[in-house]
Amino acid sequence: MGKKSYLLFLGLMAVLLLGPLVFMERGVDVISPIDNAKLPELPRAGSEDLAYDDATSQVTSYFEKRIGFREEIVASYSTLNDKLFHVMVHPLYSYGKDGYVFGRSQFTPLEVPDEYLESFSSYVAEMQEYCESRGREFLFVINPNKAAVYPDYLPNGMHANHSVTVPLDPLLEEKKVSFLDLTDAMIDARARGEIPYNRMFDANHWNFVGAFNGVNAMIASLGDPKVPLLSLGDYTQGLEHKDTLEASAYPIDEDVPTLALKDSASRAIETDFSREGLRISESYNFFRQTENPERPDGTSVLIFRGSHFTYAGPLFENQFQSATMIHNYVNALDVVYYCNLFDPDIVIFEAADFTIDDSSWPMDTMEAAHFNAPYESYAALPEVALDGLGTCEVERHDSIADFSWPFDKEIAGDAFLLVDGKAYDLEASDSGLSVTLSNDAVRSIEAGARADVCIVDEDGGSRMVRDVSDEMR
Repeated sequence: MGKKSYLLFLGLMAVLLLGPLVFMERGVDVISPIDNAKLPELPRAGSEDLAYDDATSQVTSYFEKRIGFREEIVASYSTLNDKLFHVMVHPLYSYGKDGYVFGRSQFTPLEVPDEYLESFSSYVAEMQEYCESRGREFLFVINPNKAAVYPDYLPNGMHANHSVTVPLDPLLEEKKVSFLDLTDAMIDARARGEIPYNRMFDANHWNFVGAFNGVNAMIASLGDPKVPLLSLGDYTQGLEHKDTLEASAYPIDEDVPTLALKDSASRAIETDFSREGLRISESYNFFRQTENPERPDGTSVLIFRGSHFTYAGPLFENQFQSATMIHNYVNALDVVYYCNLFDPDIVIFEAADFTIDDSSWPMDTMEAAHFNAPYESYAALPEVALDGLGTCEVERHDSIADFSWPFDKEIAGDAFLLVDGKAYDLEASDSGLSVTLSNDAVRSIEAGARADVCIVDEDGGSRMVRDVSDEMR
């Protein structure tokens, strides 16, 4: 080998070895399009609780998932295996029978402890009790994975993953939760000859056909005469070609069904509500609010929604006078905050069956949650003066305002803000009391409505009350 050839060889080897390190993904909170998940971070230096084995595993995972050109390498390797052996090598997807594609999680048993499911079902029951005690209807919705609807197309030896819903449904029934498991609705749609899930594209979720059936099943379960069922006559049905799997560069060739609302149909439009200052998870921060001007006397809904509503959301929102949709992970544990803010007629908590675990809704947060009893249960108690409450601190945003009151005593009883008799639940912390209100509520106070902070004493024998109208204006 000549000197030039040797140097060229060394240069090529250096590029092959060092290139992936030079082009490593070093960003924070980066979502991998291959894994459809956040890329791992390096362990924090000096963490006393982190075992050596865990730290080593995290460092290894950091370099494996962030190495340069990983997406291109995985895509090329996956394509080659598909062309040569019809084998899908992919971190998210797997082939079933007859070319059907399934998310790997759909037949991998979830290790969800019984204690977690007990805690989760108890939280949902408390969430329902809170909503209903405020005159709001509540519905918990479970969306099935594709494997539960198409078990006959799973790979040989694989079974649909029901490790969560089989034990969870009886717990919900036992606690008298109003819930709807949409597995039967999807199976019924398939039995009618409909195709609620695509053969390949978006292997984890229903398509527009499934979403249409799912939304109608939800509306039927609510039974609100002001919320009409979807009508296919309002939509133009079509097909859209897909040449890669969802959240992946994996090549496919499939036409998937679409639904487009006709111009003549009732249509919701997005409001000008600004999310500036809104308390919402940084990682799961989807927010959308719409109003339908053709349903001025209709129903308002707050829905904590997951990725199934990518298709269902545009269908769902048209049926309500107003719809506020928020990503369900973590944020559903802040239901009191959102009900204070948006004052919905209906609250829906929707979850895919394969997402119900501690990473989506942490058990310690659920068990620490506190729901006030309704103010009406205390209204007849004698009223005494509230001492020790500091002056109101206000932080105004585009569409909302945060109010807080320092308090130098332990808050043992339920606390409320009363605005002309309407009760908002105050959030108690070591520093005092707080609440977030919409601009509409703020304007009513500025226009002269009386506002009182009310704390029920620890023994439940009296209501401690102070007028805070002037300091909130």
